[in-house]
Amino acid sequence: MMKHIVETVESLQHCESPAQEWQTLVSLKQRLQPFTNVEQFPLDEIVEHDFLRGDHDKFDADEDPFPAARITAVFQNSTSLNQFVCYIFNRRFGWSESQVNRGSRHRHEENANFKAKINELLDQFLSWFHHQEMNIPLAESFLHCMAKSHNKPVVRNQTLISVMEWLKRCVPLHPTEEQYDAVKSVLLTALADIWSAVRSSCASRLGPVLDQFSFGHLQDFFNSLVQVCLNPGTSWQAKEGAVMGMSSVIRRFQWVSVVSDDPEAVFDDNTSPQTKYFLKFGQEQLSAIPQFISGQMHHVAFSLLAHPQLSIRENAIKMYSSYITKCEFNVSP
Repeated sequence: MMKHIVETVESLQHCESPAQEWQTLVSLKQRLQPFTNVEQFPLDEIVEHDFLRGDHDKFDADEDPFPAARITAVFQNSTSLNQFVCYIFNRRFGWSESQVNRGSRHRHEENANFKAKINELLDQFLSWFHHQEMNIPLAESFLHCMAKSHNKPVVRNQTLISVMEWLKRCVPLHPTEEQYDAVKSVLLTALADIWSAVRSSCASRLGPVLDQFSFGHLQDFFNSLVQVCLNPGTSWQAKEGAVMGMSSVIRRFQWVSVVSDDPEAVFDDNTSPQTKYFLKFGQEQLSAIPQFISGQMHHVAFSLLAHPQLSIRENAIKMYSSYITKCEFNVSP
């Protein structure tokens, strides 16, 4: 069965019309659904079966459309997986960036007629991606897709948004070294993207992923961002993204208060019991912001304030402001 699925995916690259493409996607969908033996049926019967079900099989984005199919079992080599991932994202989000032959009005109208049908099916495959467990091949395929879409910023940004949604769902608490390296590679690549929308999309969605890191991984990730900022050969776009990433790390530390319930506790003003404050990151409670942040913050921030790019200076100020709010109450940085 897996062989037939891969062959169906390969045929998507050679469809001669949107109608044929839609039929091929329907066939692929049917082959991935559980408890459905469709290999004995010809393509036109599969498509007719899907059409007749109509509204009785509405797609729910919160549910895995193909729960019995694991992507690493379906695509057992990186070439076919890369090909499939690139096709899905480029076809789903590349409509506005595709080159349309203005002289082919009929072709353009046919594309428009099938666009909604094709997008509906593509969304199901995107949802399938989101429901996959953490695995290295899929992370690498997402990176491959972003690299291949270097001249398609919309596709690249939408790929990154999907990747971050997947990581939020699948990254386990304290991932293995191999898992962390894959996640780190995705994050650093996105934060260094030449398009500001991609950098912003990554930075704004970092929080839930960072919460899963161990303290050692968080330190390694922060240090990697510091190296990007201090490297004189780094592009200004990468520096800006690194600063935004550092701000995201700092903001994950939150002050929490603990009020003593000791009946003999000291009262500050005879009305309120003594309160202690801790910085919380995940399950960790700290008395102060970690040394790997405080020990480098001044040097990094002030070096960036001298950068000629205005957006870097602005983000450096935001980062340092966030850092100040995480310092001990009696410390003036």
